[in-house]
Amino acid sequence: MVESLDELQAALAASDQPAMVNVTAEWCISCTIMERDVFPAPRVVAALEGFRRIDVDVTESGETSREVLDHFGLFGPPGLLFFDGNRELREARVQGEIDAPDLATHLSEIAAWMQRNKA
Repeated sequence: MVESLDELQAALAASDQPAMVNVTAEWCISCTIMERDVFPAPRVVAALEGFRRIDVDVTESGETSREVLDHFGLFGPPGLLFFDGNRELREARVQGEIDAPDLATHLSEIAAWMQRNKA
């Protein structure tokens, strides 16, 4: 779990493996639902195998959390951001709650797109 933009950038730089960044907060009801029902779903677990998951905690509504949200243009959690190395795949973003079947499909589409566009 990271809590600042610097920590997130360091986590992204630590590996070339694609990453799913989960912007979350303890007070976020949709985040709790996704943590309980979406991320553990078998299809989602399988689709996430090619990704590192990095959780960004914006529970504290201070300057550090605001910096993360502002940097990515998010109004709040939940938000899923996808990175290939340090490059965000901005068109793949998910803002707000998503169910397990839709997330599994979305992850598979992102993985297929990255495979087709490998340099």
